[in-house]
Amino acid sequence: MKKNQKKKNVEVVTKKEKDSSFTVIIIVTLIFFVVGSLIFIDIAKKTKTAKPENTKTSYELEGSAETIEPQLLKMMEQTPATKKFLEGELQKRQGYLKKWIAGAEKIVELTSDQQAKELLEFVKKNSNLYLPNERIFMVLLDETRFKVGNFGILFVDSEDLKRYPEWSNMINAGAVGYYHPYFRAIIIPVNSERSDITMGIILLHETQHAKDAFGQPPKKVLSQAEVTPTEIPVHEFQNKIIRKIGGKEYVKYVNEYAEKMKKDNMRHCFFDEFTQFNPPVPSDPDLFQKIYGYGQKNEMPFALTNLTIDACFTLLDNLYKDEANEHKIAFMNSLYTHNQ
Repeated sequence: MKKNQKKKNVEVVTKKEKDSSFTVIIIVTLIFFVVGSLIFIDIAKKTKTAKPENTKTSYELEGSAETIEPQLLKMMEQTPATKKFLEGELQKRQGYLKKWIAGAEKIVELTSDQQAKELLEFVKKNSNLYLPNERIFMVLLDETRFKVGNFGILFVDSEDLKRYPEWSNMINAGAVGYYHPYFRAIIIPVNSERSDITMGIILLHETQHAKDAFGQPPKKVLSQAEVTPTEIPVHEFQNKIIRKIGGKEYVKYVNEYAEKMKKDNMRHCFFDEFTQFNPPVPSDPDLFQKIYGYGQKNEMPFALTNLTIDACFTLLDNLYKDEANEHKIAFMNSLYTHNQ
């Protein structure tokens, strides 16, 4: 098991409204993005000093990555019931991982993107599966795959929330996934169905964060100033992937939205209570369906969030050239600080 600490790298969902424009969806989506981050930060603060009550069934992450050993399952009392439970959980989570890996493989197939290919191989080679436990600690499930320095993948489903309600804030915050630098784990809620493309995008995004931190000791404290700059290149990678899948029609739509932002006097893409992100209606009503292939309505907010970030980055690149990165950081910071 391991101590909870500050979260990051959140991508956010809301609900779709079919009005004259997507304004309401975009505003609510971005607010969820902010609320999600703040909840994770609050959880990290509250659980920083929490200690597991039973050292026979849990252990904490201490020291550098080189000192971590796969002690947990050896320390647990392996009764027949416990063994059966853990074997069932491992099988279930291997099933989750297989689906999410398949999504990433589909993206590599569609885009032939070298960065996506390298991330896919990285997550296959360097990840361990974990099981959530009490007080936001985690159990190493597959000890046979353990390797010092590996990062974890933790899927959290509805059954986990029944057993360990402490994890409910992680799910209810609306995050689609994030990398936790203290756990050194990708945490993914699986409380709703997602398309292959959406799962692949989320997994590759968070794997990039895990790869960037690979080989480093766990980080107990990450300030917003430290986290936000790391999100910029990862979102730019994500924008690139979606553009490759969406093709010329999607790139045209992103540029139209960026131009509309400029006309709407949103030159800095700064998000506050007065901001209205109001994308134009796409000329092709099936554009998002063609890109994401989603069958669930709850995926439209994810698509619109990606669109808005790409359009903002495009506008800032066009306006500020070499200084655009600093404005992108300010834009992303505005999402985190709004409503704080």
